[in-house]
Amino acid sequence: MVGAGDDDGGDLGDRPVRVRTALALIRHVMLASRGSETLEAMAKLLVRDGAISSPDVVKAMRTIDRRAFLPEASRDDAYVDMPVRYGDFHQSSPSIYGAALEALDLRPGLSFLNVGSGTGYFSALARTICGPEGVHVGLERKPALVAWARRRCAAAGVADVTFVAGDVADVDVEHAVPFDRVYVGAGARRAQRDRLLRLLKP
Repeated sequence: MVGAGDDDGGDLGDRPVRVRTALALIRHVMLASRGSETLEAMAKLLVRDGAISSPDVVKAMRTIDRRAFLPEASRDDAYVDMPVRYGDFHQSSPSIYGAALEALDLRPGLSFLNVGSGTGYFSALARTICGPEGVHVGLERKPALVAWARRRCAAAGVADVTFVAGDVADVDVEHAVPFDRVYVGAGARRAQRDRLLRLLKP
């Protein structure tokens, strides 16, 4: 909270104005240094800063609109290179996702499991690279986010991503078909890590 501990004798009624002014200033600084107000400008920034470089990843970042996967109330900062959190909705910064896509070395036809798929944004990016011939699954513990991700991916033209409500502990690793790539968007305990490794192709 901005100014929460001030005791300057001023009128408490003006504090919301000061808070809004401070937040606007912070956003202005962030836009000037780490983002922009368009999807294309965001992609160019990520290329300039070295977060992404391969043509497929750059294309995915230019194709899938991060803003469309965020709730209306948190869309103002969609193209700023920073995390966004609004209630249960959370996205890492675009540069983190870009670096992850580069590290995963995704290619057309690969199968991909996204554990902690959240809003569906990262799954949509990965599907853009792997294409319709790949297998795309998102595993998310919160049913409301699963429903959101399905709707947003359908609106983005990538409705063939399968989102499942559940936890890693719910997966029958003995009979599950292994994936070419597995991405974990949240922390995992050691027992969960062992299960995840069994979901990965040798």
